[in-house]
Amino acid sequence: MTNNLDNINYDKFDFIDMGCGTAARGYFFAKKVFGTGRCLGVDIDEDKVQVALRKIENNSELYENYTLICEDMTNFGGENVKNKFRFATANHFLEHVPGFSVAKDILGAAINASREFVFVRQPWFDNDAELFKMGLKTYYSDWTGHLNPLTSYDFYRMGRDFKIKGSIQNFIILGLTKIHDSSDPLIHPLNSPFNEHEYNPTYHPSKNMNIKFEGLYRDICVFFIIDENSPIEDYIKKLNVDYEVIYDSRINDNNTGEYVIDIDKLDFVDVGPGMKGESLIYGVSKFNGHNGLGIECNSEFVENIIDLSKIEGSRLQGHRVLCEDFFNVNTKSNKYYKKFRFTTAINFVQDLESMSKVEDFISRCVDLSYEFVFLGQPSNDYNNYLRNLGFKRNIHQKSEFMNDEFITLLKHMKNEGKIVDFAVYETRLIEDSTHPTVKLIDDNSKSGVVKFNNVYMDNSIFIQTADELDIQSLADHLIGRKHLIYSSKN
Repeated sequence: MTNNLDNINYDKFDFIDMGCGTAARGYFFAKKVFGTGRCLGVDIDEDKVQVALRKIENNSELYENYTLICEDMTNFGGENVKNKFRFATANHFLEHVPGFSVAKDILGAAINASREFVFVRQPWFDNDAELFKMGLKTYYSDWTGHLNPLTSYDFYRMGRDFKIKGSIQNFIILGLTKIHDSSDPLIHPLNSPFNEHEYNPTYHPSKNMNIKFEGLYRDICVFFIIDENSPIEDYIKKLNVDYEVIYDSRINDNNTGEYVIDIDKLDFVDVGPGMKGESLIYGVSKFNGHNGLGIECNSEFVENIIDLSKIEGSRLQGHRVLCEDFFNVNTKSNKYYKKFRFTTAINFVQDLESMSKVEDFISRCVDLSYEFVFLGQPSNDYNNYLRNLGFKRNIHQKSEFMNDEFITLLKHMKNEGKIVDFAVYETRLIEDSTHPTVKLIDDNSKSGVVKFNNVYMDNSIFIQTADELDIQSLADHLIGRKHLIYSSKN
């Protein structure tokens, strides 16, 4: 047993059994359904691992084919584990983890580690509220160990985000083994004790045995499909239970117009397009961009932009958005490297914590762009001037980077040959204290209109990645009055 993933010989293993617990039953299930080889069982609970190890020692087949480690499953999300396993399973595991986001992180790591698919099976929680109104419950919905009652919609949200991100090709959600009526032993009356198993009229409270159900199942099953050549339909048949397809992205997405990101049809990248994709539209209006690729880590923003892009006549029509942390995108890969004319980042850099992070960010943007990179963010050079007058900027930002810091960094990048040239502008003059981006430091104080002396709202940075490019012509499209602070060409 080891806690160090670097010491594992991954070539020995066919699949991961996530949250294997004390029984190591996942091996026999996977052998029956998926035709497996050797298994790596993973559980974070040291005591459960020790119990399972004793069982393995007494079973010759498990002893030969099952290896256990005590490890956090999210640690399988790194490049050192990428595609090391044919598939991964989570049998009655995710309902025990503390919440949706943890479950999603675990599945993301499992997808990263797998080549073909990730399989999930757990209790069906979709009808809990409906049963409650009938005075009923499933016994497993009232277990204290079931911290995370994921529904089919929760798995849909995960699958949609993984698919948009490009981690999977498709996903299928199934309901397994219908519960037809309240006589089923899985159904308990609401006043039955918690942490029970199947209903027994001898010692459980009485219940109405004649209530009919529709759309209630014993289990939910999900296939996250990484390799479209995987024989998923054969695996579903081998589950050997009656089932109903709740959602199949191969069918449902195509019926509604499948959301496809074709890099070759996109002109530029916008990092952090926000909830409504305004900065994607900015790239079109200011720099004559065509269809852009937004890279946004907030899945709600991504979903909203996708919905807006599907509206006929919308200014976002034709644009695409990738649900991903920009720093996790491999910008040097053949998929992305120098595939876009330019990259924009509006009001993004000020939320980075250091100039070293800014340098990493700019380097990634340069990787993507064969003409230029544009950064637009609040100007902080006048913050002390405003404070001395009793005012401050009415904006939220993590860092207050100054123009000199950007210039010093970009000079360094030019000297190292990472960029061709750059120019830093101040844009949009703030004439007085009535400007909406300025407020009093003391909200209780009063002040008349105060005139400001050459205070600019934003700084705009152009970073040239092509030899033949006129930055001045690009800067002509900026809004309002502008002031050139520094140009590496002059």
